[in-house]
Amino acid sequence: MNKQHIQKLLESTQELFLTTHKHVVDEIVKRNGYFFPFGIGVSTDAEYIVAGIENPDPVQALSFAIQALKDFARRGKLIAAATCFAGKIQMPQNDDLLDVIIIVLENSTKTAIKCCRTYRKTASNWEFGAVTYKVGEPIIFDCL
Repeated sequence: MNKQHIQKLLESTQELFLTTHKHVVDEIVKRNGYFFPFGIGVSTDAEYIVAGIENPDPVQALSFAIQALKDFARRGKLIAAATCFAGKIQMPQNDDLLDVIIIVLENSTKTAIKCCRTYRKTASNWEFGAVTYKVGEPIIFDCL
């Protein structure tokens, strides 16, 4: 996938990304650093489909969201999707582990971008790093 494909997917899913990102940041602030994995799809009718459950097991919560959106995709009712979950990344300069928000944006052409943003609690509030992008593997549309 070249830079033009990445840019096109970012442009076509910008509103989806912003909606997903706003939701997860709100949850992090509200829940003191925690959020449940979830997914948001855009239907063929241009409506948002939100998939997620408040399950203390993040693997089960993410699995539920993915399966729900895959069901819509298999029926041809989904044109784009975002899955959001927490992760950790290791900093190469000092081996510190940082919390990271991971959002995988994808569309029905099976193009996917993995967006990551670090976050941490400071003395007075939450601090968020810059969003980084790289080519990702489709999670929802891999079933087509």
